[in-house]
Amino acid sequence: MAAPWPPCRRLPHWTVCILAAGYALVQVHDCLSRFLAEPVSSHRDTVFMDQLPTPAITLCNPILDGPTVYYIVPEDDNMGMSDLPWHEFGNETIPYLLDVAAVGAEEALDDCRLRGQPCSTVGAWSRRLHSSVGDCFTFTPNTSEPIQLGDGYEVTFLLPSNVYGEIKEKQIMHALIGEKFIDLTHELGNMRLSVFVHPADEPFSSLPWIQPQEPLYVRSGERAEVRVTLEDIERVSQRHLPCESRPGYSSARCSLLCHAEAASAATGLDCRVTDMPTTAALCGNFANYSAVQRAFTTAAGAQAAMGECRQRCPRPCRQRRYLAALGSSLGQDETRLRQFSMRIYYGGEPVQLYRELWSYGASALVGEAGGVLGLMLGLSVLSVFEAVSQLVESIVQRVSARVGSA
Repeated sequence: MAAPWPPCRRLPHWTVCILAAGYALVQVHDCLSRFLAEPVSSHRDTVFMDQLPTPAITLCNPILDGPTVYYIVPEDDNMGMSDLPWHEFGNETIPYLLDVAAVGAEEALDDCRLRGQPCSTVGAWSRRLHSSVGDCFTFTPNTSEPIQLGDGYEVTFLLPSNVYGEIKEKQIMHALIGEKFIDLTHELGNMRLSVFVHPADEPFSSLPWIQPQEPLYVRSGERAEVRVTLEDIERVSQRHLPCESRPGYSSARCSLLCHAEAASAATGLDCRVTDMPTTAALCGNFANYSAVQRAFTTAAGAQAAMGECRQRCPRPCRQRRYLAALGSSLGQDETRLRQFSMRIYYGGEPVQLYRELWSYGASALVGEAGGVLGLMLGLSVLSVFEAVSQLVESIVQRVSARVGSA
C-alpha cells in the first residue's frame, strides 16, 4: 500500500487548489455582476444618404391657442361657445366650429407641392385644434417613395379675407374668452405660423412630453427656407429603462390614448377634447366640454397623466427624429401680409446615427465563464498527473521491495 504524501507535499497542493477555487468564485461573481448590471455604451456615427424618408408637416395658426377655444364669428353675430348648436350637431360640434367659424383648409392651403406634385395626389390633409399651438393642419404623405437631398415641400398658407377682416393691416377676430366676448386685434406684420416636421407614421401632438419638438416660426409676408435633417436612433431594452420593438408600435399614439383615458377619468365624464385622438368622441354638450378642458389644462392633471402614461408607453427601440432649422428667407412683402410661403427640404447634412450596444453581453459572459472552467479543468489535469505520479511511484517501490526480498 502506497505511503501517504508527506505534509510538505500535501500543503502546497491544497493551498493551490483553495486559491484557485477562490479566484474562480471571484471571477464568476464579477462577470455575473457586470452582466446583470446591463451597462450600455452609445455610439454616434454619420452617413450620407441620397434617398431619405418623406416626413409629415404640420402648420399651426397660433391665433386659436390657449386653454380656451376661441370662437370666431361674423361681426353681426354675438354667438359664444355656449350658444353653439350642441344639441343639433352633438359630437360634431367642434368640427362644425372649425369648418364654419375658423379658417377652411381649402382656403388656407392655397398651394402645396411635394416633389413637384400637388400634395392632394400624394397624401391628405387633416385638421385639429390644439390648445397649446392653435388651429393645425397636418399633411401626411401616403407614399413610401423616398425623396432626394434638396427636395421636399413647397407650401403657401393663406389667411382668407372672408374670415379675417383686414383694417389698416390689422386682423380683427371676435372671440369668447371665459364669459366675455371681445375683439382680438393682431398686427398682420407680426403674425407667425408655427411649422412642425415629424415622422409620417406618428400622429402629431403639441404636448412636449409626447413629442418633444420645438416649432419653427414663419412670419407673414416672407418666404422662408426650412432645412431638415434626420436622426436615426436605435436603443437596447434594459430592465430599468425598457423599450418596445413591436412592429407598428407608436409611443405617441399610445400616449395620446393613455392621456385621453386619464383626462376623462379625472373628471368622471365620458368625453374627449380636441387635443386627444381623432378617433375619440368629443363632448356632446358645452358643460362637459368645459369641465374636461379645465381638468385637462391643470398642471396637476397633466403631471399625473404624464407619469402614468410614461409607465404604460415605453420608448420605441427604433426611432426617427426630424430636426428643422430656418435657413435664409426673403424679406417681408408688405403686399402679401396674409400669406405664409415656405420651402421645407432636406439639406446636405449627413444622417445622424445613434446606436446603443451592450458593453457586456452574453458572449462576454460565456467567454469569462469558459475561462474559469478552463482554469478549473487545468487544475484537475494537474491533480490527475499528481495521482498518476503517485501511483507510478508506489508501483516502483513495490517492485523494488520484491526484488530486494528475492
